Amino acid sequence: SALYFITSLLKCSETRGKDATGIAALLEDGNFFVQKMSISATEFVGRSGGKPDDYEGLLAFLRNYANAPLRCMMGHCRKKSVGALDNTDNHPIKAGNILGIHNGTLKNDDEIFKKLACHRDGKVDSEAIFRLLEFFTNDCKDPFTLDSVDEACKRLEGTFSFLAVNANNPYQVVSARDGRPAEYCLIKPLSMVLVASEKKFIDLAL
Repeated sequence: SALYFITSLLKCSETRGKDATGIAALLEDGNFFVQKMSISATEFVGRSGGKPDDYEGLLAFLRNYANAPLRCMMGHCRKKSVGALDNTDNHPIKAGNILGIHNGTLKNDDEIFKKLACHRDGKVDSEAIFRLLEFFTNDCKDPFTLDSVDEACKRLEGTFSFLAVNANNPYQVVSARDGRPAEYCLIKPLSMVLVASEKKFIDLAL
């Protein structure tokens, strides 16, 4: 069901941006898989052939992964505003064992990196969010808390709606927003929560 919904939501949300598409899958054993490309969602989900680097191949792998069940999947359709159109700046973004996606624009990402004095992989502003979460979880060793997420969000200037997971604690998903939307849908029979930037995307997927 998760694989169906992530595919459907990617296709539905393509209107948000066609510059790049990506997904991340987090499993209960802490393993995670990321696939992203500088192509539209329609092209992304249409990549077949059964190889690990195409979408059909990744879905087949996740269906047959025997070590642990899937805990979370997140997808992102990017419209480039900051950073380059390459997989360093495309989403999902990795910071240590933090994986995340972000809609919006930050104004103080350079300042955040200067104060953290940490490594920066790319140029996209979004990476600052996940470096803050990495910092406030003690380099991903600690689980998320309301205080740690609040401390990260208080340092963000601009607009954001983001999702984040920590592969060291695969039973948590962080969702936070300011100035950008997020819609939620609980599907009780599947024990699943869908999150999307617009309600119409969830309605279409359902």
